[in-house]
Amino acid sequence: LFFTDTNRGWAVANGGIIIVTANGGTNWELKNSGTANALNSVFFINNTTGWVAGAAGTIRKSTDGGENWGAQVSGTGNTLNSIFFIDANTGWAVGETGTILKTVNGGDNWNAQVSGTTSNLKSVCFSSSTYGWAVGEEGTILYTTDGGANWIKRDASSSLAFNRVFLTGKNTGWIVGDYCLIKLVNGD
Repeated sequence: LFFTDTNRGWAVANGGIIIVTANGGTNWELKNSGTANALNSVFFINNTTGWVAGAAGTIRKSTDGGENWGAQVSGTGNTLNSIFFIDANTGWAVGETGTILKTVNGGDNWNAQVSGTTSNLKSVCFSSSTYGWAVGEEGTILYTTDGGANWIKRDASSSLAFNRVFLTGKNTGWIVGDYCLIKLVNGD
């Protein structure tokens, strides 16, 4: 589920389902995603340009508010669980077996980054083009200060799954997981 304002939003699901609302969720319209693969994540940088990611390395992009979706080549067959863009060009996707992908041209090309883990990654979020976090199963918490060229593993002292990370700035954010909520303060 992703909203760009109080009215415009998108949701994705199994079977390649993409639905869109223009009135704050009162009504939803089904859109043709062009895939039958499960979709796990949707992200829009503005009301017109957005991406979805899902099973079998699926990434699709829309430049018309979700009316039409074009395939992008992710270079992986792994399921992707989360996609995030900091601007219209720079974005990341994370997924199975520690997969982290990055694009610097709006998804025309995706390049693998070395995550240093084989755990399934569930979520990725960046506060700038260089500073970001990724979280996943088995207590996996990773962060980068160089746009993902290097990912550093944080000791969570837990084997719980972390499902989502959200940053409001370089030094503040939250991680939510199975039976836990962690607040990041000063990047720790």
